[in-house]
Amino acid sequence: MTGQRSVIDPSFRKAFAASLALALLAVYTVAAMAMILAVLESCTKTPADVPDCDTVSERFGDGYRYVLTTVGGLVSALVVGQLGAARPGELPRREQRAEYSRLRRIASGTVVAIYLIVWAGVGFSSLIVGVMLYPEASSTVSDMGTVWLGLAVSAGYAYFGIDRNQ
Repeated sequence: MTGQRSVIDPSFRKAFAASLALALLAVYTVAAMAMILAVLESCTKTPADVPDCDTVSERFGDGYRYVLTTVGGLVSALVVGQLGAARPGELPRREQRAEYSRLRRIASGTVVAIYLIVWAGVGFSSLIVGVMLYPEASSTVSDMGTVWLGLAVSAGYAYFGIDRNQ
């Protein structure tokens, strides 16, 4: 197979990759927000309604938590990797999109922006709810918030081109 050209159109390949990335983002977002909202629902009720909000983790099985953390890792790796590869202060792959048509540049930039905003929103929510407000309610939400904070700092360093050695 060495030297043979791919029969898959590059445009289709890019569209498929973008669709897959957005599908993973959707799975991550729905799963994470379900846990975050469960923590909020359980922990904000009066003690007479719910004696202890520590039971939130029992509602979600091991498989659910495994998929959430695995997909969350994939989503975060994509964000940090793309921000690290971009020029400081620019959206990822901007220079590669220069040759695209105007509509394709807008669509591509919109997908990148949505991805970053949703990832930041879910991560920030898990940080606030799982680490700052109710750290004992769900170790999964707490871990997601802690990991997101570390990755957000790394992404910030990459995006803004900060070099600690200078």
